[in-house]
Amino acid sequence: SVAVSGWLHWFAPGYVKSSFGTNMGAGPTWSPIFSPTGAALILGLGLWPIVAFEAWPAFRRARGEAYEAALLVGRPISAFLRVALPMARGELAAGALLVFLLAAGDFTVSSLLLVRTLPILVHDCLSQGRNGAAAWTAMPLVLLTVLTALVLLRVQRTAGEARGASAAGTERPAASGSRWVGLALAFGLLLGFVLPLAGCLHGVLRGQRAWSEIFGEGWDALFISARLAAAAALAA
Repeated sequence: SVAVSGWLHWFAPGYVKSSFGTNMGAGPTWSPIFSPTGAALILGLGLWPIVAFEAWPAFRRARGEAYEAALLVGRPISAFLRVALPMARGELAAGALLVFLLAAGDFTVSSLLLVRTLPILVHDCLSQGRNGAAAWTAMPLVLLTVLTALVLLRVQRTAGEARGASAAGTERPAASGSRWVGLALAFGLLLGFVLPLAGCLHGVLRGQRAWSEIFGEGWDALFISARLAAAAALAA
């Protein structure tokens, strides 16, 4: 809300700030900021520290012997692009992925800028008492998160197998307390993700309309959400 109000001060006509609530229907004509591009820009500029926090340690580690050698034979920008950037690509991808997921599920920025993303459509369904439609409309975002988790798990497992092959015969004992850490993580996932997912599935299964018909209502909003989230991740 703070970011939107600040950007409106710079890029929207003066009357928008005083009569925002009475001109909702004319929003897109006010300024380019009332668009998926404007929402993505605000989200990207607000969420970029996530990418920075992920990538900064990797860039510090990359300033080693290879980086110093590249500085001796070329310009700093060349050393950065050829040495530091490839060594930090995993962290950069992780930060961008987090920004993508957060932007795809954002409600506040999109609603204030009148961009009808999937979270806005879910909210509209809930406010109209259409709980089954809201549950089904929310499923693409939930499935996107599940798919992301599975991909990251696969990447982590592959990297672990590679490390294990390079250090064969040097087994490490399990750390004390790791069982409790695992239980805490499982409990957190249960409350924050599994139970809401089960609720969405229950709402979908109880719905009396065809799945294809309900999903068709949210197709445009899903496309806007994905496009906005990708642009926000790129900006961040």
